[in-house]
Amino acid sequence: MLPYSPNPGLQIKTRAGEWLDVTTPRDVMICDTGDMMSLLTGVPATTHRVVNPMVRDEARFSMPFFLHPHPNADLGRLTGGPTVKARDFLRERLQAIGVA
Repeated sequence: MLPYSPNPGLQIKTRAGEWLDVTTPRDVMICDTGDMMSLLTGVPATTHRVVNPMVRDEARFSMPFFLHPHPNADLGRLTGGPTVKARDFLRERLQAIGVA
């Protein structure tokens, strides 16, 4: 969950590969559900990033918190897609980015 921030920096990537700035009203929180939730629901995950544009002499602080399903959870079962254990999916992603 990302609470409201008065500082810019959150961006999403369009299907065409363009980065768009995200602005939200003060009373809105953003929930990034990610690829595991996409496998469960069929709703595509959105590629995003946080940049530090240094406006108004203030920086944007971003600290991710990752929450994963039980390692034995079958992802994809609800959508009828191919199933994969959450632990296997996570291991594959960590290996792809070079941290496992």
